[in-house]
Amino acid sequence: MATSEQDLTRQRQGSPPVTRDEIQEMFRNFLSNRNFTPEQGGAHLYADNATLRADKRNLQNEVDELRAKVPSADAVVLKGDDVKLFNDLKALIPEGKKVEDLAETLKEHGQLTLKVTELERGNLVRDIAEEEGWKASNLLRLTAGMELTMEEVEEEVDDPEKEGEKKKIKAKRGFLVVKDATGAVTSRKRLSEELADFLPSLKAETGGSTDSGEESKGTSYVRQPAGRKADPKNATKNVSASYLKKAYGEPDKK
Repeated sequence: MATSEQDLTRQRQGSPPVTRDEIQEMFRNFLSNRNFTPEQGGAHLYADNATLRADKRNLQNEVDELRAKVPSADAVVLKGDDVKLFNDLKALIPEGKKVEDLAETLKEHGQLTLKVTELERGNLVRDIAEEEGWKASNLLRLTAGMELTMEEVEEEVDDPEKEGEKKKIKAKRGFLVVKDATGAVTSRKRLSEELADFLPSLKAETGGSTDSGEESKGTSYVRQPAGRKADPKNATKNVSASYLKKAYGEPDKK
């Protein structure tokens, strides 16, 4: 006699199989409780069994569908914009290449994005330098690793048409973007204030291009009055004295 499903269930649960006598006793109780004849009870159990088997098949199909949707342990799940990016990059894979080659495509895409970001930042720094009257090469070096932006501000300047009076103008100026640990912007600081100690080396020489496109080398000189030859030693001394005065105050006079 084949082992019934109920016997298998009881075996899995650690209980002994249902015996023939137990089945007969359960059937007699079933007929007595419902006031069924054996024929009525058999027909009722047969219908219930058919319904239960159909429900089991439906549930098993749902389980199989859900299992098919569950990613494997080493799978990468993409959501939102990442799905579109993946599909766009997948479409760029040359004919004859495999999907596995997408990793190399993603690497190249990241390198290209980095280069574009560097170029855009370089252009921004040069725009800021031009507006501020600074040397772009020195500004690039001093702000390495900083996030910058350029914004329009309102400034008060001398009115050349009205002596002794001021007028307001709009100008574009550079700012340092400050973020917290979560990446949220907390403030924007004026670059001219943040780099105050380095302004002598940032100032562009008048009468020519603001920057040669190459990183400047050597000593940065403080601009000298007209008719006076620039002296590197005096320039260095003036810059150092200015910095020390700002950092530590006026020295004690003896």
